[in-house]
Amino acid sequence: MFLLNKPKVDVSLDVDGKSYYPGETIKTGIHILSQDKFKVRSGSVELICTEEYWKMVSDGKSTRAQKYKRKLFRLKEQFLTSTEFSSGMALHERKSLTLPVDIPPTISGKTVNISWQLDVKLDVPKMRDIHKKHTLTVLPIAEAIPIGAKSDIIAPNRITTSSREGDLTLTLDSEYGAAGEMLLGSFEAEIKKDIDVEGVRVELEVKEKAGVKSSKTIADMVPLEDKTSLAGGTYKRWKFTLKIPDMLLPSVVISDSSVQWRVKGIFNKRLQKDFLVDLPIQVH
Repeated sequence: MFLLNKPKVDVSLDVDGKSYYPGETIKTGIHILSQDKFKVRSGSVELICTEEYWKMVSDGKSTRAQKYKRKLFRLKEQFLTSTEFSSGMALHERKSLTLPVDIPPTISGKTVNISWQLDVKLDVPKMRDIHKKHTLTVLPIAEAIPIGAKSDIIAPNRITTSSREGDLTLTLDSEYGAAGEMLLGSFEAEIKKDIDVEGVRVELEVKEKAGVKSSKTIADMVPLEDKTSLAGGTYKRWKFTLKIPDMLLPSVVISDSSVQWRVKGIFNKRLQKDFLVDLPIQVH
Protein backbone atom coordinates (compact mmCIF):
# COMPACT_ATOMS: atom_id res chain seq x y z
CA MET A 1 0.00 0.00 0.00
CA PHE A 2 2.95 2.35 0.59
CA LEU A 3 3.37 2.58 -3.19
CA LEU A 4 0.14 4.64 -3.27
CA ASN A 5 1.66 7.22 -0.94
CA LYS A 6 3.93 10.06 -1.84
CA PRO A 7 6.07 12.31 0.31
CA LYS A 8 4.87 15.73 1.39
CA VAL A 9 6.75 18.15 -0.79
CA ASP A 10 5.91 21.36 -2.63
CA VAL A 11 7.24 21.61 -6.18
CA SER A 12 6.79 24.79 -8.23
CA LEU A 13 7.94 25.69 -11.71
CA ASP A 14 8.69 29.20 -12.99
CA VAL A 15 8.78 29.64 -16.77
CA ASP A 16 10.03 32.82 -18.44
CA GLY A 17 7.19 33.01 -20.96
CA LYS A 18 3.86 31.58 -22.09
CA SER A 19 4.47 31.15 -25.81
CA TYR A 20 7.53 30.29 -27.89
CA TYR A 21 8.62 29.89 -31.49
CA PRO A 22 10.60 26.87 -32.72
CA GLY A 23 14.31 27.41 -32.07
CA GLU A 24 13.75 29.52 -28.95
CA THR A 25 15.03 28.56 -25.50
CA ILE A 26 12.71 27.95 -22.55
CA LYS A 27 14.27 29.02 -19.25
CA THR A 28 12.80 27.45 -16.13
CA GLY A 29 13.23 27.77 -12.39
CA ILE A 30 12.46 24.64 -10.34
CA HIS A 31 11.72 25.09 -6.62
CA ILE A 32 11.38 22.22 -4.15
CA LEU A 33 10.38 22.57 -0.47
CA SER A 34 10.22 19.32 1.49
CA GLN A 35 7.90 18.71 4.42
CA ASP A 36 9.06 15.11 4.84
CA LYS A 37 12.18 13.02 5.06
CA PHE A 38 12.54 11.03 1.85
CA LYS A 39 14.99 10.00 -0.84
CA VAL A 40 14.95 10.96 -4.53
CA ARG A 41 16.69 8.80 -7.13
CA SER A 42 16.68 11.61 -9.68
CA GLY A 43 14.93 14.79 -10.71
CA SER A 44 14.20 15.73 -14.32
CA VAL A 45 12.31 18.21 -16.44
CA GLU A 46 10.80 16.93 -19.68
CA LEU A 47 9.35 18.80 -22.63
CA ILE A 48 6.59 16.76 -24.28
CA CYS A 49 4.47 17.27 -27.42
CA THR A 50 1.30 15.15 -27.49
CA GLU A 51 -1.05 14.46 -30.40
CA GLU A 52 -4.63 13.26 -29.97
CA TYR A 53 -6.08 11.12 -32.76
CA TRP A 54 -8.81 8.56 -33.38
CA LYS A 55 -8.69 4.94 -34.52
CA MET A 56 -11.52 2.54 -35.30
CA VAL A 57 -11.76 -0.28 -32.73
CA SER A 58 -14.04 -3.31 -32.66
CA ASP A 59 -15.26 -5.48 -29.79
CA GLY A 60 -16.60 -8.12 -32.16
CA LYS A 61 -20.14 -6.73 -32.05
CA SER A 62 -19.70 -3.10 -33.04
CA THR A 63 -17.07 -0.72 -34.34
CA ARG A 64 -16.43 2.74 -32.96
CA ALA A 65 -13.87 5.53 -33.05
CA GLN A 66 -11.64 5.65 -29.99
CA LYS A 67 -9.29 8.45 -28.97
CA TYR A 68 -5.58 7.77 -28.56
CA LYS A 69 -2.59 9.87 -27.60
CA ARG A 70 0.86 9.81 -29.15
CA LYS A 71 4.07 11.56 -28.15
CA LEU A 72 5.40 13.46 -31.17
CA PHE A 73 8.40 14.93 -29.37
CA ARG A 74 10.24 14.50 -26.05
CA LEU A 75 13.25 16.31 -24.62
CA LYS A 76 14.43 15.37 -21.14
CA GLU A 77 17.01 17.09 -18.94
CA GLN A 78 18.12 15.89 -15.52
CA PHE A 79 18.66 18.50 -12.80
CA LEU A 80 19.01 16.29 -9.71
CA THR A 81 20.89 13.09 -8.89
CA SER A 82 20.40 10.81 -5.85
CA THR A 83 19.47 13.12 -2.96
CA GLU A 84 18.08 12.68 0.57
CA PHE A 85 15.63 15.36 1.65
CA SER A 86 14.90 16.29 5.23
CA SER A 87 11.86 18.16 6.50
CA GLY A 88 12.18 21.88 5.76
CA MET A 89 14.91 21.39 3.15
CA ALA A 90 14.67 23.69 0.10
CA LEU A 91 16.29 23.32 -3.29
CA HIS A 92 16.31 25.69 -6.24
CA GLU A 93 17.51 24.79 -9.73
CA ARG A 94 17.48 26.47 -13.14
CA LYS A 95 17.27 24.59 -16.41
CA SER A 96 17.07 25.64 -20.07
CA LEU A 97 15.57 23.64 -22.93
CA THR A 98 15.89 24.69 -26.57
CA LEU A 99 13.06 23.92 -28.97
CA PRO A 100 14.13 22.36 -32.30
CA VAL A 101 13.18 24.25 -35.45
CA ASP A 102 11.22 21.41 -37.06
CA ILE A 103 8.48 20.84 -34.48
CA PRO A 104 4.68 21.05 -34.76
CA PRO A 105 2.88 24.07 -33.27
CA THR A 106 0.24 24.00 -30.59
CA ILE A 107 -3.17 23.28 -32.13
CA SER A 108 -6.46 23.52 -30.27
CA GLY A 109 -9.24 22.78 -32.72
CA LYS A 110 -12.57 21.02 -32.95
CA THR A 111 -10.89 17.77 -34.00
CA VAL A 112 -7.13 18.33 -34.07
CA ASN A 113 -5.33 18.80 -30.78
CA ILE A 114 -1.55 19.01 -30.41
CA SER A 115 -0.32 20.18 -27.00
CA TRP A 116 3.01 21.03 -25.37
CA GLN A 117 3.81 20.52 -21.71
CA LEU A 118 6.70 20.73 -19.26
CA ASP A 119 6.78 17.94 -16.68
CA VAL A 120 9.01 18.19 -13.61
CA LYS A 121 9.44 14.72 -12.12
CA LEU A 122 10.98 13.53 -8.85
CA ASP A 123 11.69 9.79 -9.00
CA VAL A 124 10.97 8.54 -5.47
CA PRO A 125 11.83 4.87 -4.72
CA LYS A 126 9.00 2.68 -3.36
CA MET A 127 6.54 5.60 -3.45
CA ARG A 128 4.56 7.55 -6.02
CA ASP A 129 6.66 9.87 -8.14
CA ILE A 130 6.14 13.61 -7.78
CA HIS A 131 5.02 15.52 -10.91
CA LYS A 132 4.55 19.22 -11.55
CA LYS A 133 3.22 20.06 -15.03
CA HIS A 134 3.03 23.31 -16.96
CA THR A 135 1.34 23.86 -20.34
CA LEU A 136 3.16 25.86 -23.03
CA THR A 137 2.14 27.29 -26.38
CA VAL A 138 4.39 26.74 -29.40
CA LEU A 139 3.55 29.21 -32.17
CA PRO A 140 3.80 28.45 -35.90
CA ILE A 141 6.38 30.15 -38.07
CA ALA A 142 4.91 31.89 -41.12
CA GLU A 143 5.34 30.01 -44.39
CA ALA A 144 6.98 27.09 -42.59
CA ILE A 145 4.54 24.42 -43.81
CA PRO A 146 3.69 24.16 -47.50
CA ILE A 147 0.10 23.56 -48.55
CA GLY A 148 -1.15 21.66 -51.55
CA ALA A 149 -1.53 23.23 -54.97
CA LYS A 150 -3.91 22.58 -57.85
CA SER A 151 -2.91 22.21 -61.46
CA ASP A 152 -5.38 24.90 -62.55
CA ILE A 153 -4.01 27.59 -60.22
CA ILE A 154 -2.89 30.49 -62.41
CA ALA A 155 -0.89 32.07 -59.59
CA PRO A 156 -0.54 31.07 -55.94
CA ASN A 157 -3.34 33.43 -54.91
CA ARG A 158 -5.64 33.29 -57.97
CA ILE A 159 -7.72 30.50 -59.48
CA THR A 160 -10.40 30.15 -62.17
CA THR A 161 -13.01 27.41 -62.50
CA SER A 162 -14.98 27.00 -65.74
CA SER A 163 -18.27 25.32 -66.61
CA ARG A 164 -20.84 25.59 -69.39
CA GLU A 165 -22.51 28.36 -67.35
CA GLY A 166 -19.41 30.56 -67.10
CA ASP A 167 -16.09 31.25 -65.40
CA LEU A 168 -15.63 31.95 -61.71
CA THR A 169 -12.37 33.54 -60.55
CA LEU A 170 -11.20 33.93 -56.97
CA THR A 171 -8.27 36.23 -56.12
CA LEU A 172 -6.69 36.83 -52.73
CA ASP A 173 -4.27 39.59 -51.76
CA SER A 174 -2.04 36.91 -50.24
CA GLU A 175 -1.87 33.13 -50.06
CA TYR A 176 -0.90 33.47 -46.38
CA GLY A 177 -2.83 34.73 -43.39
CA ALA A 178 -2.33 35.05 -39.64
CA ALA A 179 -4.79 34.21 -36.88
CA GLY A 180 -6.89 37.26 -36.03
CA GLU A 181 -6.10 39.10 -39.28
CA MET A 182 -8.30 40.09 -42.22
CA LEU A 183 -8.11 38.36 -45.59
CA LEU A 184 -8.84 40.57 -48.61
CA GLY A 185 -9.91 39.35 -52.03
CA SER A 186 -12.23 39.55 -55.01
CA PHE A 187 -14.74 37.18 -56.61
CA GLU A 188 -15.45 37.50 -60.36
CA ALA A 189 -18.06 35.88 -62.57
CA GLU A 190 -18.22 35.82 -66.40
CA ILE A 191 -21.60 34.35 -67.27
CA LYS A 192 -21.92 32.42 -70.54
CA LYS A 193 -25.46 31.08 -70.08
CA ASP A 194 -28.50 32.51 -68.25
CA ILE A 195 -28.39 31.35 -64.63
CA ASP A 196 -30.68 31.66 -61.61
CA VAL A 197 -29.01 31.67 -58.20
CA GLU A 198 -30.36 31.67 -54.66
CA GLY A 199 -27.40 33.76 -53.55
CA VAL A 200 -23.71 34.53 -54.00
CA ARG A 201 -21.27 34.29 -51.11
CA VAL A 202 -17.67 33.68 -50.07
CA GLU A 203 -16.65 31.43 -47.21
CA LEU A 204 -13.54 30.73 -45.18
CA GLU A 205 -13.51 27.02 -44.43
CA VAL A 206 -11.23 24.93 -42.23
CA LYS A 207 -11.02 21.14 -42.46
CA GLU A 208 -9.51 19.17 -39.59
CA LYS A 209 -8.52 15.52 -39.55
CA ALA A 210 -7.07 13.47 -36.69
CA GLY A 211 -6.87 9.81 -37.63
CA VAL A 212 -10.33 8.58 -38.65
CA LYS A 213 -12.12 11.60 -37.20
CA SER A 214 -12.64 14.77 -39.24
CA SER A 215 -14.63 18.00 -39.16
CA LYS A 216 -15.42 20.94 -41.40
CA THR A 217 -16.15 24.43 -40.05
CA ILE A 218 -17.17 27.66 -41.78
CA ALA A 219 -14.93 30.11 -39.93
CA ASP A 220 -16.36 33.19 -41.67
CA MET A 221 -18.88 33.95 -44.41
CA VAL A 222 -19.76 37.07 -46.40
CA PRO A 223 -22.97 37.27 -48.51
CA LEU A 224 -22.31 39.13 -51.75
CA GLU A 225 -25.68 39.03 -53.49
CA ASP A 226 -29.21 37.83 -52.76
CA LYS A 227 -31.39 35.69 -54.99
CA THR A 228 -30.95 36.89 -58.57
CA SER A 229 -30.90 36.00 -62.26
CA LEU A 230 -27.83 36.62 -64.38
CA ALA A 231 -28.01 36.74 -68.16
CA GLY A 232 -25.41 35.31 -70.50
CA GLY A 233 -22.67 37.85 -71.22
CA THR A 234 -22.88 39.37 -67.72
CA TYR A 235 -19.65 40.18 -65.89
CA LYS A 236 -19.67 40.86 -62.15
CA ARG A 237 -16.95 41.48 -59.59
CA TRP A 238 -17.31 41.62 -55.83
CA LYS A 239 -14.66 42.66 -53.30
CA PHE A 240 -14.72 41.00 -49.88
CA THR A 241 -13.01 40.80 -46.51
CA LEU A 242 -12.92 37.64 -44.41
CA LYS A 243 -11.79 37.41 -40.78
CA ILE A 244 -9.40 34.62 -39.80
CA PRO A 245 -10.38 33.52 -36.28
CA ASP A 246 -7.95 34.38 -33.51
CA MET A 247 -7.31 30.82 -32.40
CA LEU A 248 -4.58 28.18 -32.25
CA LEU A 249 -5.47 26.45 -35.51
CA PRO A 250 -2.64 26.95 -38.03
CA SER A 251 -2.23 25.00 -41.27
CA VAL A 252 -0.36 21.77 -40.61
CA VAL A 253 0.11 18.24 -41.90
CA ILE A 254 1.95 15.97 -39.46
CA SER A 255 1.56 12.40 -38.25
CA ASP A 256 -2.20 11.61 -38.18
CA SER A 257 -3.25 15.27 -37.97
CA SER A 258 -3.98 17.87 -40.61
CA VAL A 259 -5.52 21.35 -40.68
CA GLN A 260 -6.33 22.84 -44.08
CA TRP A 261 -7.87 26.25 -44.83
CA ARG A 262 -9.68 27.27 -48.02
CA VAL A 263 -11.54 30.30 -49.34
CA LYS A 264 -14.61 29.48 -51.45
CA GLY A 265 -16.59 31.61 -53.88
CA ILE A 266 -20.06 30.09 -54.23
CA PHE A 267 -23.06 30.45 -56.51
CA ASN A 268 -25.88 28.77 -54.59
CA LYS A 269 -28.21 27.03 -57.07
CA ARG A 270 -31.62 25.81 -55.91
CA LEU A 271 -31.99 22.02 -55.99
CA GLN A 272 -28.69 21.74 -57.87
CA LYS A 273 -25.04 21.37 -57.02
CA ASP A 274 -23.44 24.71 -56.17
CA PHE A 275 -21.23 26.35 -58.79
CA LEU A 276 -18.08 27.27 -56.91
CA VAL A 277 -14.38 28.02 -57.00
CA ASP A 278 -11.99 27.50 -54.06
CA LEU A 279 -8.43 28.43 -53.21
CA PRO A 280 -6.20 27.03 -50.44
CA ILE A 281 -4.45 29.41 -48.06
CA GLN A 282 -1.90 28.86 -45.33
CA VAL A 283 -2.82 30.18 -41.90
CA HIS A 284 -0.16 30.68 -39.24
